[in-house]
Amino acid sequence: MKLVFLQTIFVTIAILIIVRLKKHSFIPRLSIIGPHGVGKTRFYYAIRDHRIVRTTKSMQSNVFKGYLQLTNGEAELIDFSAEPRLWPEESQYKLMNSMVILFVTSESTQEESLALIQNKILWKARKGLTYVIQGQYKEGFKAKLNALGIDAEDNQFVTADLGLQTWNVIDLAQLLRSRL
Repeated sequence: MKLVFLQTIFVTIAILIIVRLKKHSFIPRLSIIGPHGVGKTRFYYAIRDHRIVRTTKSMQSNVFKGYLQLTNGEAELIDFSAEPRLWPEESQYKLMNSMVILFVTSESTQEESLALIQNKILWKARKGLTYVIQGQYKEGFKAKLNALGIDAEDNQFVTADLGLQTWNVIDLAQLLRSRL
């Protein structure tokens, strides 16, 4: 009787441990941030579905957990609204605990990008950002970061272009596969 009781307790504890481990199992997180109108949601769908879609200005964050063809594995993908006040609960925690934070910017959104980088919410993450530059102004953007006292060498820069029909994200795909 005592032996059956101890076995039952042991099995129950083992099941609870397994359930807890599955609930908290590690899944790499990729976060996308940037100013309004830069194409964050377009990158989100391109990474999630591996196709180019037309998007409109979104005021909400998008979250996906599952298999990503671009990274060849499971991941959580979050497209953050340009407005930190509209972020879902626990967003700052999720952002700070992302394996990759893509900061999408373009030449036409430089000023908004620089203002967002200086936001106190991003202050801790700014050294770990990967800047996704749309267009050919990478060196100019690095110079502006350095002028703000942000050492551009602490960050990675990749170029990507999501034209209406093109999918030119070779640098980005290589980066994500190596980091996720």
